[in-house]
Amino acid sequence: MTNSLIIVARSNFPLGQLALAAEVTGEEYEFGLGWRMFVTESDIPGSLPEIAKAAFKETKYPAVVGFANSDPGYLGIVFCEKGKTDLTFVTGVDEAKADGFVAPKFKHHPMSAIGSAASWSKKAVLNSSYDALKAAANRSGGPGAPGMDLLLTWLVGLGIPGCADVDPYWNEIGDAAIAQRQAFWRPGVEVEINL
Repeated sequence: MTNSLIIVARSNFPLGQLALAAEVTGEEYEFGLGWRMFVTESDIPGSLPEIAKAAFKETKYPAVVGFANSDPGYLGIVFCEKGKTDLTFVTGVDEAKADGFVAPKFKHHPMSAIGSAASWSKKAVLNSSYDALKAAANRSGGPGAPGMDLLLTWLVGLGIPGCADVDPYWNEIGDAAIAQRQAFWRPGVEVEINL
């Protein structure tokens, strides 16, 4: 099982240089127009909302913080702007409950998640896609839907630069969809698919 903490924000410097990430290592991604993402498998102290607020405080830009689990496959995500966070939204709720990430009585509200994401995107001066946000908010988790791939659907919906070519309705198990997602996360790695 792989757990990843993800920070997405616009920043003039690599997000791995944030004070909250000083003690951990991770991978840095650049999307364009100053948008970056830092992914670590190490623990960063604090809840997702606390980490999002800290990222906003240092970058001075809206931030998204997520917790991705690759097996059984779920994603918790928080949107932060002006130092305020929304609720934690979860994609793959059943898997997150089974893993203890959220309480058994946790309720997922897709329309609330879509509204929060669209509002965040507007305040971040991005162009969100309602259809892609709907796909992200309603996607199920589980085998074949790793948390990082669930995050990718949110990034498409939020309008993060460089993500527009990814189909938010990817089939979790199809070879072509897997190749598309692998090409996004590892652009320098050639992926062979036998169809």
